[in-house]
Amino acid sequence: MKTRNNVKVLGRTLNLKYHDSRIFFKFKTNDLTISFYSYNRFCEVLRMRKTKYLFKGSGHISKFLFDRSVHWIGFLKFLDKLFVLFIVLVQLTCSRDSPDGLSSNEFLLAGSDISNTDRKAGIIQASPGISPIQESDGLIEIKENESLFRLKVQDDPIPQPGSNGLLHFLLEYDNPSAILHEGHVNQFNSVSGERTIRLYVSKIEITPAKPTKNRKGRWRRKDKDAIVFIPNTKDSLITVKDGRHYIPLVRNVSLPSGKYTRCKVYFQKKGEVILGDTIFSFNLKEQSVDFDQPFETNAGKITTLHSVPVREWDNGLHRGETRNPSNATIVTRWNHFPRKPGGFIFHSFFHLKDMGSTIHTPANKIWIEMESISAIRTDGGFTVLNDVKTIFELLSLRAGAVALMGQNVAPPGTYSHFEIKLGTRHSIETEAGSDPLAIESRNSLRFEGPFELRGGRLTEVILDFDPNRSVFYTKDRKFVLDPTVETSSAMSMTPTQHNRLVNALGPRLNSLLADAEFILQGRVSNTTAIVADNLYGGNMIYSNVDISIQDRLRGKFQEPSFTIRNIGGYSNGRYLKVAGMPEFTAGEEFILFLKEYSGRLGVLQGELGKVNLSGSILNPPPGKWAGMFPRIYFRINPQIPSISMTTDDVMKAITNASGVWSFQTMQSHFDFAKGGGSPETKPFAPNLQSCTADAKAEFDEANRIFATAAEDPDCTGLVCTFLWQCDDEYLHFDIQLNANAKSFSLYPANSTEYDLQSVFSHALGHAAGLNHCSPGDTESQCQSRGNVQGQANDSLLFPFLDPGTVRRSTNSDDRIAFRNLYGFLTNVEINRLEKAKEFSGIAEAYCAPPCLVPWEETNPKYIMTNQELSVFNEHFDSLEEMQFDAVRGSYIKNMQYREAMTLNPETAEGYMKRTIQEANAKVNGTSGELVAPSRNVLSIQIQNRLNMLEEDAEFLDPEFVEFTKAEIKVLIQLRKKYIDRLAGQ
Repeated sequence: MKTRNNVKVLGRTLNLKYHDSRIFFKFKTNDLTISFYSYNRFCEVLRMRKTKYLFKGSGHISKFLFDRSVHWIGFLKFLDKLFVLFIVLVQLTCSRDSPDGLSSNEFLLAGSDISNTDRKAGIIQASPGISPIQESDGLIEIKENESLFRLKVQDDPIPQPGSNGLLHFLLEYDNPSAILHEGHVNQFNSVSGERTIRLYVSKIEITPAKPTKNRKGRWRRKDKDAIVFIPNTKDSLITVKDGRHYIPLVRNVSLPSGKYTRCKVYFQKKGEVILGDTIFSFNLKEQSVDFDQPFETNAGKITTLHSVPVREWDNGLHRGETRNPSNATIVTRWNHFPRKPGGFIFHSFFHLKDMGSTIHTPANKIWIEMESISAIRTDGGFTVLNDVKTIFELLSLRAGAVALMGQNVAPPGTYSHFEIKLGTRHSIETEAGSDPLAIESRNSLRFEGPFELRGGRLTEVILDFDPNRSVFYTKDRKFVLDPTVETSSAMSMTPTQHNRLVNALGPRLNSLLADAEFILQGRVSNTTAIVADNLYGGNMIYSNVDISIQDRLRGKFQEPSFTIRNIGGYSNGRYLKVAGMPEFTAGEEFILFLKEYSGRLGVLQGELGKVNLSGSILNPPPGKWAGMFPRIYFRINPQIPSISMTTDDVMKAITNASGVWSFQTMQSHFDFAKGGGSPETKPFAPNLQSCTADAKAEFDEANRIFATAAEDPDCTGLVCTFLWQCDDEYLHFDIQLNANAKSFSLYPANSTEYDLQSVFSHALGHAAGLNHCSPGDTESQCQSRGNVQGQANDSLLFPFLDPGTVRRSTNSDDRIAFRNLYGFLTNVEINRLEKAKEFSGIAEAYCAPPCLVPWEETNPKYIMTNQELSVFNEHFDSLEEMQFDAVRGSYIKNMQYREAMTLNPETAEGYMKRTIQEANAKVNGTSGELVAPSRNVLSIQIQNRLNMLEEDAEFLDPEFVEFTKAEIKVLIQLRKKYIDRLAGQ
């Protein structure tokens, strides 16, 4: 046996096709383990309910069958005798990918056969009613007079509670009019066709409970202690539709275990009512609703808050209600409209009654049954894509994985819609066991087209089956299925295009297919650099890219060519590169995925949305940060739209990510340093687009790291690094995290969230100057990007980071590329730098906060006197008149420090203690008439050292820079001691 690989296999009928495998049975008291041994595969069946000890040995497997009574029947030939085993299957799992392409998370449904190309494309489930596709050299074979029509299903991942608990707030209703204000009901009910209400959540406040001092066990509420969550764009949308009965107002909010007293949901003022084909906008009179009863969250569990509209609760009596004893049992918030004459209060949006809360374990698996899938042509004809009942597991469809539910060869033409008939055997598995999943409303789903099938091509439609909006835990009926299934994409492509996309992107292709509005194959005819306003009104460098359309894969185009504005380019000697976004050059060909962002067409998911096919080589200017030992400071805005992280979590993740590129880790002459907080939420935009001295001076603005939930066409990828450059010198960077429709975590428990530290580690590598290949690049195209060293999947600069993947450390390729830029740091240099940092920390502790330079001091006791200010100005005026060479003076001090440390090295702590003792002795030993002049001299010394750091740091030893920073703090404190002595005289 050469390798061991486990494989998830679940389904109604399964032919394992391992006729030459040796097997070994091991029976335990309550478990049965079956191991399949072969040359390239090892599978294990775990947790099978079997109590009787039978035998153990090896034999020849013939066939396993999962029958309708939910039993496995194994036919085993052993010592020329046939044994029949009846075993209830619980789980069959896998731990690693097999060398022949079977993925570690793969479920083989009954009778399915998945090709290697399909596995690369992220298909991990396939219906037994689907015949294998024919391939030749990795290309799907399709005749010119036929079209291959395929239907795939994907889901949105369900977050898991982890060490916290998750909170849901569920509204149950009979029809959308139940939550409308009375004045809208008649108009709403008179419209035929589908009716929809859309609301947008702006924030969620959850108030922890605290016991009072005088009433033990009672809860009190302090709204000022409320925990605030800002949902991203996707989680903020609330859709109420006909035929639906449940809507989650809040979903997947991560909370520590404990007691809470209120969950309040705030909405944006604007909402929409969709009646037929007409959209009406409206303003909410009251922009919040709340669940106003105590509830708890438990670690690893899900708490669901249940509410219904009062109109539902009152059996449709929505004319009005009076506050009287007969209504005393209805817990409502009467805060929507003023009281009318006669004591009546009219209903508005979300006039709710709280129905209590429930706590349950999260779902491990959700099984959905489909009975048939058909595509209907506009002429009335149809093609059956699958008529075999199929049960697929929804929660395994993550990180780009999809299930292939329907496939057939169909005549070319226009198809008006396709229809899916759901079965009844839906179920859900939790730690507590398996429960049926009752379907709540319709069991037939229709998806409108039109869908155009072209000869010799593959047409794929992907359905988004969202369990977050489809599976609900109700108070009385437990789990119910109220399906939300949307047509997320339809795409027509040639077998060659399909092959190039699958090889370049793998399963990530499916998320691009799901979200793209336009997909095309094109060629760049010209690029023109311009300076224009970005989304925030700041000047940025863009490239107007003229693209000729060679083939359309999705969407209609009125003209054979178009122009797209792409962030980055050259202008007056200045270069802006945005890592995470694509670059274009004349002559290259590619497949492009496009979407509209804030009214402007942009490339979907940044650089992933451009798959290079062939063309010109990029020639970016070489660049690096200037200086013998650049230390690059940045500021952080830790406010990230999230429902699972605190600002402390964000600061920790970014700080750890910067440490990955520190001089100690990389053993190179470069370092990142955190410079404090920042309120910024947009990238820096300079006023002067040139490389003059004045233009460069603009970049004294601090480098910044921030997040935004806006749909920014200049940053459509996961994260973007804006890097400004003049000649071969980097001047400034910004890192923009795209929190729109993304979920981040400090410790991702599963593949539903991106690891925040991994994301920032990658982005900071770009900020230092490293690059990587783009999807579809040839070797020569990749190397032309500069500062690229290998593309192993354990590299921090590997182009792809998937949800749930943790990649926080560099590999040898990263370190080689980094040292090619900034050189190799010896162990002696590292020790000296560490001593310098230690000294700086001790000095920080010595300088009592607030440790401010004299001219920024706010304490009246320590501000600069007129005499001190006069002496200070005279000193620096005289230096300017004498044309004093400050650079030479700094260099001499540096050399003196280097010589002193070479002749008499000492620890930072020892140096610090001696310096402080000498300073204290100096203050105490200074005669009374010299105290005031000493104060004046110290202000001058502080400014001298600051000038040295601001103007000459790039020419100085980094350890000398660190000691100088610490010395400034000592001088600030020494000046305060002189002032204290003056005050005591």
